[in-house]
Amino acid sequence: LKANKTLAVLNLIDNQISDKGAMHISDAFKENETVTTLDLHDNQIGDKGAEFLYKALNDNKSLNYLYDVQCLLKFLDWVLF
Repeated sequence: LKANKTLAVLNLIDNQISDKGAMHISDAFKENETVTTLDLHDNQIGDKGAEFLYKALNDNKSLNYLYDVQCLLKFLDWVLF
């Protein structure tokens, strides 16, 4: 993902991704400028993983859509409260 120049949609639905996996995804997204859609439905991302993703994706200018209701609710909790 760090060196990717062509992938626009990344579908990681139901891949047993945990907080540690979310940390690795967030590291990659710090440098990725091509993925516009990330789908993380039905994974095991907890509060810590959501925090990693929030911090990385907050600065990412290419990502327009993040699909994961549970993760989004955690993001909103940090942003709004």
